[in-house]
Order: sequence, then C-alpha cells, then structure tokens
Amino acid sequence: MCVIAACQNDEVVFEQSADERVAEAVANLKAQLIAPADGWLLRYKPESESGTFNVLLNFDEENNVRIRTDFGVNDGEFYDQTITYRIDNSLGLELILENYSFFSFLFEQNSASFLAEYEFDYINETPDGALVFRSKTDPSSPTTLVFEPASGNEENLLGKELSNNLTLMSDSIPPRFTSSYRLQYINQDIVIHLSFDNLTRTISFTYISPDGTANGQPLDFSTSYTIQGNEIILNEPFTRNYLGNEITIENLRFGALNEASLTACNQPLNTYQYAATAGTSAVILENTLFDPNGANVFEESDFFFSFNQNVFDENGSLFQQITDDVEGSLAMLLYFDESTAEPFYALGFFIENESGTVTRALREFTFTLSGNQFQVEFAPDFTVLQDTTATFNEANIDKYLNLFAEGEGTYIYKIEDNVYEFYNPCNDVSFAFVHN
Repeated sequence: MCVIAACQNDEVVFEQSADERVAEAVANLKAQLIAPADGWLLRYKPESESGTFNVLLNFDEENNVRIRTDFGVNDGEFYDQTITYRIDNSLGLELILENYSFFSFLFEQNSASFLAEYEFDYINETPDGALVFRSKTDPSSPTTLVFEPASGNEENLLGKELSNNLTLMSDSIPPRFTSSYRLQYINQDIVIHLSFDNLTRTISFTYISPDGTANGQPLDFSTSYTIQGNEIILNEPFTRNYLGNEITIENLRFGALNEASLTACNQPLNTYQYAATAGTSAVILENTLFDPNGANVFEESDFFFSFNQNVFDENGSLFQQITDDVEGSLAMLLYFDESTAEPFYALGFFIENESGTVTRALREFTFTLSGNQFQVEFAPDFTVLQDTTATFNEANIDKYLNLFAEGEGTYIYKIEDNVYEFYNPCNDVSFAFVHN
C-alpha cells in the first residue's frame, strides 16, 4: 500500500484537458504571429544552393496573411498577395498557408523538386523575439525558416523595379530556358558573359574576353544571390585576374534601364541595356545572342535527340502538331559525327511504324558554325536508316527541318549539362536537344 500511495502521489494532475491545452498553444502562437505591428521579415532560402528571397509577412486575427516579395513572375502576381492561414496541432504546432501563393509557386517548380514549402512546423521563439519554423515537406535536411520582427523599413529591401527590369530583359530575347547577357566594363577592355536563373536566384559567369567575341577564356563560376533594393548581392564574390586586371564582383548596383537593339534575321531585335556598377567600376549589362558554352556543344557529343514535346514556338510546345504531322514520330535526331573519314551530319525524325519497325528519316546537311550560330543547308534527298521500306510524309518532316534552318539558322545555348537549346530568332522556335 505504501508503494501504491507513493505512485499515486507522483502522478501529474492537469488542470486542463488535452484539447484545452492544444487550443491554448494554438492561440498563443497565433497571438505571437499577429503581435508585431510591422509584421515579419523572412529571408527565405528554399534550398542550400538557391538564392535568398526577402519576404514580408503580416498576420491578422481573421486568419489572413499578407505576403510581399520582389519575385516578378506572372506579371507581378506575388508582389503583394493576401491569403488565409491556419495553425494546426499534429505532433506539434503547424503553420499552414492555405491558398495558392508565392510559396506554392516555388513548391511546384522543377516538378516539385525545388524544395520550397507552404507547411511549417513551429520550433521555438528565440531570445530576440524571432519565431523559428522548419519545413514539414522537405524529404531530408528540412529548411529552417526564421521570422524576424520587422521594424517598418523592410519594404526598401524588396527590389521590385530591379526584378521587373530583369524580367523585361529576359523576355525581350528568348531563348526560353536560359538567358545570355554580357557585362561590359566601360573604362576597361573587359567583357564578361553571364546568365541568370531568376527562379533559383543564381548567377553563372561563363566567359571573359577583351571584346565580347570568341577569343577569350571560359569561366566556370556560379553563385546564388539576393535582390535587395536596386542591388544584386552575390553570396560568393566573383574574383579573377584577367590581362593584368584584378576583377572582384561582390554586388551589382543598378541604375537606368535603356532600350537597345541587336540585329538578327536582317532586322533589329528590341533589347535593353542596364547601367550598373560592379564595385567602383561602371558597367553595362545587356542582352546578347552569343553563348560561349553553346559554341562548344559539338565537342561534347556527336548525337542529340529532342522529344516532340521539347519543340516550342511562341505559344508553347508543338508536341501535338508534330505528332499529327509526322505520324509515329517520337523525337527529332541530330547527328554531328566527325569520327569517320566521311563525317555524317544529319537532322530528322525517329519514327515508329505501324508494322512495329522503326525508321530514321534524315536529311544530311552542310553547315557553318560561327560562335554559337549554327547554319545548315540540307541535301535535296532523304537519308533513311533502319526500315528503309516504310513510307513517311516528306513534306511534313521538311516543315520542321525548315523551322530549324530558316533565315540565319539557330543560336545554341547551354541549359544544363547534356541539354542545349537551339533557338531560331527568325521564327521564334526553340528545340531543346539532349546529347547522348
């Protein structure tokens, strides 16, 4: 009996039921979220390799949250948005953003592999009043998010104008899947080629030369960045000694955006020039059709393929159109084989025939490759490999081969390892090829 009595005396007696304790915890977190008069600043980094987005969050008593960013996709849809939120309790407190938002958009990107999130586990409050959350949806190494109490001046961190202008530059001249820019130093004979990934907020430095042509040196440097006001701040500085010049770029501070033009297809293409400073040096960021990595495409492989869904015009994928026009076709094929005494250059389609056989219907070509500009001239007759007895619509195949070759031909851009975009500015058609 003494033992029983002792056990009874050790029991914890709660004055509230479990449901009451959960309700109180939810109410306390909600009170914390709505307390700061100026809301919260979140320096959001969806994954370790991505850049950082400054996000302002204002929660209210009616379960609404105002989200402000400088992420300029979809015509500024996510610059200023109000959605609903709720606080749940599962294994702990959870903050859930209920409607489609900036966070949802990022979550969907790259086939939902970008590791963004819109459901957060609450962790704790720091001594300085910040609230710490952790991603509920990351498969491993969950993202930690810190909500810092805002002071009221954080709106200045949002670089909406800069984001808008970079989007204008990106949209003015495709390619569709990457970007190609040159950074021209005003008072030095230095031109650096670079590209931006606006989704992941990363910048890649690809080439440096004294005049912007193909007589420089390749670069292989990428880093994430943050947009802050009128600046792009690099997570890691770019440094290089080139022709006796010590180059360091920690940030780019932008000024005026001006209209410009490039000539392609015997007509001007409307583009932009963006005045900026890199450290103390005056520079100009401008669009270009040149991509040094694209110029090296045929050093990597002699065979490329592009599935029908990876051919695009200004309205989107031409998958259904190609599939209807070239019956049985699965992909375009590009041969650039110089390994034999008689090199083999050809472009055409891989076709599955109703009989179960396959046909490769190709036109051989001669070519000119100037930098990343690729011009081809087709032979008058088809070359047919594998099932040579099958019939196919030559005119419909020529329709797409001519889109590739029309005008000045295509400009080649490296999207990522093994993947290249062949873009024809004369008809605004892109072919995304993968090398074997």
